[in-house]
Amino acid sequence: MVMSTFIRLLKLLGKEAIELFCAVVDMHMRENVTMKKINDVFEYISDDLCIFREVKLLRLLRHLDIVEIKNIMLPPFIKEFKDIMSCLSS
Repeated sequence: MVMSTFIRLLKLLGKEAIELFCAVVDMHMRENVTMKKINDVFEYISDDLCIFREVKLLRLLRHLDIVEIKNIMLPPFIKEFKDIMSCLSS
């Protein structure tokens, strides 16, 4: 996993079929967050639609019981875009 220089990995929280969750420290904002990495987002269209819906809903909804998307990291070059990495509130 390629990490930004502003992110320090604390521990692996879990792994699912296409998702990986890690506890990290955002050194820029000085807070603990959860990093979610989704691998090969363009492999299956059905997964793409679910991922798109999840990101859209999490960006719109505001509630104490719903995690908030803090940041979505994009690769420096669009041709390298195959994974989504997002920072979620802990």
